[in-house]
Amino acid sequence: MTGKANKPESSSPEKKENTDYDSKFNDINNRFASTDKRIDDLKWSLTGWMTFFGIIFGVSALIFNNNFNAEKEGLRQLSKEMRDELNGKSYNASLEFQSFNKHKLSGQEVTGRIEEASPGKYLLEFSIILKNTGESSTGPITIKVYTDSSLQLYDISTDEEKYAYEAFHHDNLHPDRLPALASFEANLYMGVRKKPTKGKYQVLVKGYCDNSKAITKDEFNLIINN
Repeated sequence: MTGKANKPESSSPEKKENTDYDSKFNDINNRFASTDKRIDDLKWSLTGWMTFFGIIFGVSALIFNNNFNAEKEGLRQLSKEMRDELNGKSYNASLEFQSFNKHKLSGQEVTGRIEEASPGKYLLEFSIILKNTGESSTGPITIKVYTDSSLQLYDISTDEEKYAYEAFHHDNLHPDRLPALASFEANLYMGVRKKPTKGKYQVLVKGYCDNSKAITKDEFNLIINN
């Protein structure tokens, strides 16, 4: 019996076209998947950077807030001091003169020296301790030094009959004010009309400060050895 061979099926143009479309769709899907992955990566990256900048911003805000609170507290304290001053509560500074043995200046001996600032021009210099024994800041301090006719300063005494000359110290005091219970060494310089001889000279020193109604006043002996 003779068999009849089957005719092989040939691929139709329609089937081939479908295969091409499937391939293209798969390629498009793969591209979409790749794009989605890139978007996800970008999202994670942006999230990371946003978190980083959020932390930086938070720290900066915290520092700014602390500085603002400190400044606000300083302004509050200043306001309190101003109210106290307006209410008459700030006049409790107390200026005291001391020698370097930490005792009151009155009646003590203080060593001074004469310096030649320029040919024929001389400066008298000596140091004392200024101490605020009160409970508030002194405010600006002014010092006046008085001498008799044996030690001739440039300015004539304006308010002390016993003394012939005076020297005024204000802008050249550093610091020019003292907090409560603070002290510092005041170096006082003043011009003299002629170089004095070696010896002992009686000197008066007076102190004024804005936050005290009292005037500090001490007489002492100035010793010049050069």
